[in-house]
Amino acid sequence: MGFVFELLGVSPILDVFQHQTFRQHPQGLAYLSAPEAPLDPFLESARQVSPDHGWNVDQAVDSVIRYWLRNAEAVHHWQQRLLESGRECLLVARLGDEQAYRNDLNALLAE
Repeated sequence: MGFVFELLGVSPILDVFQHQTFRQHPQGLAYLSAPEAPLDPFLESARQVSPDHGWNVDQAVDSVIRYWLRNAEAVHHWQQRLLESGRECLLVARLGDEQAYRNDLNALLAE
């Protein structure tokens, strides 16, 4: 099973909390957030959520590392946005298996 990781943007802490608490997420997707922008918090988050979803931890972590290495400009962009936004915001990312991403996209297109 392949995994997809992507940085989504910067959001106020309260919005992230409400999104994670009240919105139902498609099975196979996890939303990760960190108050800082280095790679380590996202690796740790991937390690923590993978067992809950029945994912292979190494494959999920590898997808985060691959994204970080292949998308240096995007990573830098979001790191800068996070610095500019202040202490009340988090950098938000999404991690999931490829099938969950397809299902989520199909659901969006069907709306």
